[in-house]
Amino acid sequence: DKQIKWGVLVAPLNLKNEYLLDPPTDHVINFIGEFPCDNEGNRIHGISLGENIDLSSNLRTNYSFSNKPPEGFTNYYDKFVHYAKIISQYAEELDPNCKPNLGNPITMFESPDTLKNFKYHDTNSLRARTYRLNEKFNEMKVGIIGLGGTGSYILDFIAKTNVSEIHLYDDDVFCSHNSFRAPGAPEVEILNGQILKIDYLENIYSRMHQGIIKHPTKVNSDNIEELKGYDFVFLSIDSISVRKHILDYLKVNEIAFIDVGIGINQQEDQLSVMARISLNKGNDPSEANGNFNNEIDELYKSNIQIAEINALNACLAVIKWKQFCGFYTNSQSNCVTNSFCGEPFKIMNDE
Repeated sequence: DKQIKWGVLVAPLNLKNEYLLDPPTDHVINFIGEFPCDNEGNRIHGISLGENIDLSSNLRTNYSFSNKPPEGFTNYYDKFVHYAKIISQYAEELDPNCKPNLGNPITMFESPDTLKNFKYHDTNSLRARTYRLNEKFNEMKVGIIGLGGTGSYILDFIAKTNVSEIHLYDDDVFCSHNSFRAPGAPEVEILNGQILKIDYLENIYSRMHQGIIKHPTKVNSDNIEELKGYDFVFLSIDSISVRKHILDYLKVNEIAFIDVGIGINQQEDQLSVMARISLNKGNDPSEANGNFNNEIDELYKSNIQIAEINALNACLAVIKWKQFCGFYTNSQSNCVTNSFCGEPFKIMNDE
């Protein structure tokens, strides 16, 4: 209609830290407003990229533009000026007094949950433009039962998501052998101090995540009712009888969970490995007695643990959890299967 209207240019920031910006990660910019036109009322050619881009649950932009100069962008000022000039040049032909607002302070838009669960900005999801996906975890309360080899890696991965609370259950001491099957590299003073696993791990991951809550105990009949308050539970313990007791409770109370386990056996001078990930979506209490046969249970009794197998088991479990939450697609082409593993490695992916 050849009318002068205002729009807003929006770009996720590539933060080096709280106060410093790195160069933009790409040349794409988002726009709130009607699609900008030339002085004849035709859409500006050569900039259109996408429509209706949700940057977060409460920030929707109408369009995204792509127009990269040969030299690219080394800073945000140049990036914004570049697009502002493309858009405003035609408005200025209609009204010479119409100039883009380039002198105003930058408006920093932050979702209310930006720092709610982390102690510093999640610049990784800003760079990757996956911030809105991470909001799927905002209000979740997750329990991790067992902080051994696999459980400690589960914590490592979950601590990098925007869940509201992470509840840890374990009463074992962090010993020398634990340091060889858990993330990180503890000082010898930590091992000499005979501190609990839960204290050691909480001290590390609370540097990043706000909502880590310790329960320095095993889950038993006295405290199992606490699990009702969680949206999801990861179970990573060796004791077959204790595991069965917890699984029965979770299924009867329709609490979604993933139960993990690895079995490593020696075969002459090599190892055969099995990793298991069992998902219950919380809506099928019918199999309250569990579904583990004696052969599998016997395999777990070897108690051989290797860091990369613990990490793989945890990785598969967290990927499965993220599929359950809608972060990853659940199509067959996107599933992690045992197709890349030949004997003597097997992955059991049981729902």
